Amino acid sequence: VEAALAELPIVISDQSGASEVLPNALLSEVGDVDGFVQHLFSIVDKKVDVEGIVSENKNAAMNLKWENTASNVITVFNRFLKQ
Repeated sequence: VEAALAELPIVISDQSGASEVLPNALLSEVGDVDGFVQHLFSIVDKKVDVEGIVSENKNAAMNLKWENTASNVITVFNRFLKQ
């Protein structure tokens, strides 16, 4: 999350909790070193939209606030109670 706020492209494991809150991070399977390296090269060689990825991840990270989380939880509870 800190890397997103620092406007850096992100490559993480698909098992990382950050993958849930940074939807545009580049994901590699756990233990897939070649896949991880391919993502790094795609960033360096500009084969991916680095600016778009960085911008979208930064926006996602900036929206990580307790107020937003609480609001989402309340919405889910209210939907459940209306059933």
